[in-house]
This record gives sequence, structure tokens and C-alpha cells, in this order.
Amino acid sequence: MFNYKRVTPDFSELELLKKLYRNAFPANERGPLNSLIGGELNGSDVLAFYDDQTFCGLACLLTAGCITHILYIAICEALRDRHYGSAAIAEIRRLYPENKIIADLEADDEMAENHSQRQSRIRFYENNGFVKTAVAYRWHRENYVIYALGGTLTEAEFNDFWEHFYEEGKVASKF
Repeated sequence: MFNYKRVTPDFSELELLKKLYRNAFPANERGPLNSLIGGELNGSDVLAFYDDQTFCGLACLLTAGCITHILYIAICEALRDRHYGSAAIAEIRRLYPENKIIADLEADDEMAENHSQRQSRIRFYENNGFVKTAVAYRWHRENYVIYALGGTLTEAEFNDFWEHFYEEGKVASKF
């Protein structure tokens, strides 16, 4: 049975989770995971996903108001293509039923080395109910587009979301 556990600093499988995080995301895209786990960032939530007792993946979320942003989501490489990613999205939706769930995806660029991977990622999110919004930005020399589940998202809402964290003075430059 698919389930999740909230990750805290004393999480029993923290090293396994950190290993997946390091392997799934390039160093220049990784933010300070310990800040998300340790609760230094108000509104952060890190989830570990399981199929019964088998660790399947993780999600790092940030919530402000009625928006929950999927900062990172990853399924263990050996367990991909078994619908665990969709189960993780469904679990996030159940945890935040009133919120818009958003994710930033690399723009579909035919010239990109990972073009097929980008298209696959976009299809995954669209198959899980996400829709492309008009919100786009450039970060670390890469173009991103926001996809949303549970409603659309305006640029003003996206900016207000991040402004909430800047006002707290706790957003690392990586986020």
C-alpha cells in the first residue's frame, strides 16, 4: 500500500532520502535540503514515499496561502515506470486539497540536450492533471514554465508566493 512519512531531522532513513536527492537533481539545482527538513523555512514539508515498507521517493514542498509548490519530486530510479510518481502527486493533492499545486518545469526546447526527457516530464505532469500556465522565468541560464493543478496561476500570485518567503528573510538564494 502506497503511503508517506513526513521527514524530520531525526528521520530514520534520512541518508537514503538524501542520497536520492543528490542523485536525482543536478548540484546547481539543489537547494539546502536541511533547511526544508529542519523547518527553518516556514511552510516547508518534506515527504518520503513508501510502497508498504519500501522507500520509493521523495517530495519537497513549500506552501504559502493557497499555493503548494513542488520544489523537488523524485522516485528511486529502480522503481520508475510503476506509477509511483502519480501516486505521489495524488498523495500531495490529498494533503493539500484546497491548494493549487504548482511545479516548475524546464521549457520545451527542441535544441536542449535533454529534449525528450523534458517532453516526458511535461507529459507526466499533464497526465496527472497539471496545466501549463502563462508564468515563465529564467533561472541559472535555463527557462522554466509553471504548471498548475487545481486552478490556474497568475504571475502576480507566483510573485506573491515567493514574496511571502522573502519577507520572512528565510529564502536561500537557491530557491
